Amino acid sequence: MINSIDVNLIRRLCDKANLTTRIDDDGDVSFCLDADSDFKHDVFIFFGAENNWFTMRGMSNFLIKQDQVGQVLVKLNEINRSLRFAKVFLADNGRIIAERQELIDEGVSEEFLFENCIKMFPAVVWHLFKDYFGDF
Repeated sequence: MINSIDVNLIRRLCDKANLTTRIDDDGDVSFCLDADSDFKHDVFIFFGAENNWFTMRGMSNFLIKQDQVGQVLVKLNEINRSLRFAKVFLADNGRIIAERQELIDEGVSEEFLFENCIKMFPAVVWHLFKDYFGDF
């Protein structure tokens, strides 16, 4: 059982999932889900660990224009009412960010982290962007 988390553990689990990762300037494990015919923008995933919090973030490379803010906020409210897996918000820089945090302090299994975080979070975020923001 795991009682704490760090970047080395996250990266090892990403390797197990065959994800090609790098450590970014903030010390997070990061990788890119490349644009394709389903969704025309790249989606960036960031996994970080601090004080036993496992933070997962996803964002795409498109920016929300000022005249789209109202429409986007309505969508974000709809998503946050129905999606319990992550919260989604519009950052000051015009990017939509999906975020989830897990406190790893009480005997969590490595399999839980692998299945419910490393594998599931990128898939959920990809589908969130594709399903809700495919027209951006």
